[in-house]
Amino acid sequence: LLSSELNIKNIILQYDQKTTQASAQLDTAMTPKLEQEGKLRDIIREIQQKRKEMGCELTEWVAVTLPHVFKPDEQYIAHRVLAKNISFHDTDTVEVKRIP
Repeated sequence: LLSSELNIKNIILQYDQKTTQASAQLDTAMTPKLEQEGKLRDIIREIQQKRKEMGCELTEWVAVTLPHVFKPDEQYIAHRVLAKNISFHDTDTVEVKRIP
């Protein structure tokens, strides 16, 4: 419950039975992997927002164009946003189009 509420990966809880006090240790170090995960969540949120603005149905497939940095996560993104086609380009823009 704590990790989901605090949006963190790992919590170490310690409980002292003598004093009935609990403490938690949080690793707040930002790693490149965590930064990429954050960017991935942001791009998925942006695609979903564009789908909503276009009036896409929940089950409607789309075509997406993304920056090259997301190429390693192509299949994960496609699954999350129902993208039948994903292409990549050199700009930072995100494009979402309906598939006829």
